[in-house]
Amino acid sequence: MKEDINETWLDTEGAAKYLKVSKEQLRNLVAGGYIPYRKLLSRNRYKRSELDELLDRHKKGGWRYGCEERSEDGEVDSFSQPET
Repeated sequence: MKEDINETWLDTEGAAKYLKVSKEQLRNLVAGGYIPYRKLLSRNRYKRSELDELLDRHKKGGWRYGCEERSEDGEVDSFSQPET
């Protein structure tokens, strides 16, 4: 499979900032096999698109998640709670 040469790669510090976790927490997630990485010259590198996929797979939220939309005049239009 050919990879996009314009793919954004992050080092450990950049990946930790991107995920809003400490570098130690990131290392623990990597050691636990939760986060994919590549090793280059004894340094871990992380594909930003893979981190995005990881976040998407662990998305949380109920019926309200993403339910607000803004109309053209800037007013917030919320969907009503689904009937049970």
